[in-house]
Amino acid sequence: MELASDSLAGVLASASRPSQATLLRWLHEVAQGIEYAHQCRVVHSDIKPDNIMTVVNEKRHTVAKVTDFGSASIASTIGAATTTVRGTPMFIAPEYAVGHTGPTNASDVFSFGMTMWCTLVPQGTHHGLGRTEIQVALALNDRHRPPTATLDPVHADLIERCWAADPSKRPSMVEVEEALRNLVAPSDQPQPVPSMLLWSTLLKSYDVEAACQALQYHLRERIYLSHAILDPANPCYKLICTLAGFAANNVKRVVMVGTDAPTANAFGTLHEAEMNSRAVNPMLQVPNPIDTASVAGLNRLKQSFIPVVSAPGEPQPSARLLFAWHGTSHDRVAAVCRDGPRSLRTTDCGYFGAGSYFALEAAYALRYSPPEPASGECAMILYAVSVSQARVITPQRDYRRNEDPSTPCLHGFSQYYSGNPNTAVALAPRCDAHFIPVKFYGLTHPLTGLATPRDVDYQAVDESSATAEGHELVIGNHHRCIPIAVVYFIT
Repeated sequence: MELASDSLAGVLASASRPSQATLLRWLHEVAQGIEYAHQCRVVHSDIKPDNIMTVVNEKRHTVAKVTDFGSASIASTIGAATTTVRGTPMFIAPEYAVGHTGPTNASDVFSFGMTMWCTLVPQGTHHGLGRTEIQVALALNDRHRPPTATLDPVHADLIERCWAADPSKRPSMVEVEEALRNLVAPSDQPQPVPSMLLWSTLLKSYDVEAACQALQYHLRERIYLSHAILDPANPCYKLICTLAGFAANNVKRVVMVGTDAPTANAFGTLHEAEMNSRAVNPMLQVPNPIDTASVAGLNRLKQSFIPVVSAPGEPQPSARLLFAWHGTSHDRVAAVCRDGPRSLRTTDCGYFGAGSYFALEAAYALRYSPPEPASGECAMILYAVSVSQARVITPQRDYRRNEDPSTPCLHGFSQYYSGNPNTAVALAPRCDAHFIPVKFYGLTHPLTGLATPRDVDYQAVDESSATAEGHELVIGNHHRCIPIAVVYFIT
């Protein structure tokens, strides 16, 4: 018979906490137990550190086990109308706490996510949700969560997925167990290392291959995330801050992103194929415009190109690389790195055509990065982007001087905006990108200067006017970009 030593809550409160590796192993063991319960259609409904016991097994090893199934239910017998809420407010999923559902597998995952947070944050970290149980419950229902800034980014990502507000967005315990299993792999196993192909070839001039290779990485579904880089002297940190420009003053931490060899090879191969086809196929070539705004815009885009070395007398490559920023919410960073910045059109169809949107300036991209409520951090992803034929969007070429009175919702927007999220407008013929110098217009038409029926936000401006406040880039194919780093800013 196994003898219980102490609860996890007691262990975490003690002066001599176990190592991070031990805590991760215990969490994995608990996840295995919950996963088995779910397979048996049993929902625990009260997962928290107090209900996890550390026990000494027959091999005299201390292991962790989930206990107190007194509140457990058989999944097929429970419902929102007949189930009394049981548990501690901080560990109760919001949908269960307000009575929208009974206890479910997803609510167990939420509780386990909170348990992981309590286990892995530095001792003494306050959850920041309130002083009373009612305040905590209300904060959770309003989508507030404890701070994760002090956690390893990989641990934080898993925890944040577990406590997602939408139960359908939470992973299953099978996925949680697998993620933890990967984290507690024996230390004598080779550590996962991403491909260094880009840093040794296309990005070789930045001379950070060795620094990237020296980092420790966690593998998550084809994406490698490094441990957070906090040292300003680190070559990777210095490079990313240089690329961030004046926004670098607000950088809190940097996480380098890597891919496996097939993904890196595919990006390089696609870039080279585009470069070769544009060079030899006249049908893919577009004459450069000669109007002042377009020329100025193309010159600004060229300033962002990553330098390449060409033999004397040889033309510049037909496809070029540049760094660009993509802002997103804190909880979507890993998914966007893994799946690419897809054009989902959830809010609009894109002001400047269908594709993946980036900004040359980190400060401008921050507009699309809402701060994480608990920590105040904003997350942005730095990409290497391949561009071959870009059209510069200008007020004179791409906006209507005479607007149709029957479509006031389109007044002040470019010809590449349909006004309907379900209707995308393709990029210009033979172009793989749009480049847009922008400034804020509000209720003013970018071309005529007349008042518009609605706020047109940021729209194209003539680059030669020296009034651009940012520069957007739209790429027609999300495979033409690859993540380089995640940067966390404090605004």
